[in-house]
Formats: sequence, structure tokens, C-alpha cells
Amino acid sequence: MAFEAMFQPIQIGKLTIRNRVLSTAHAEVYATDGGMTTDRYVKYY
Repeated sequence: MAFEAMFQPIQIGKLTIRNRVLSTAHAEVYATDGGMTTDRYVKYY
């Protein structure tokens, strides 16, 4: 498999990360102007 290392644990100092798959911080604009969740926001997750 070409990306086999992505699914292997990695040691960073004293911290062990289970794999190398991540999601960066980002803003979704699926909430209402008042900050309430919507069906679209729930479906996103």
C-alpha cells in the first residue's frame, strides 16, 4: 500500500499519535446568525 505509514502510530516526544490522519481547524457556516445549529450543520458531522 502506497500510504501505509498514514495508518501507523507516530511518536512525537512523549506523545503517541494513533495515526497520521487529521482534520485541520476550519469554519463551517452552517449555523444560524445567532449561532444555533441547523439540520445542515448536523448532517455535516
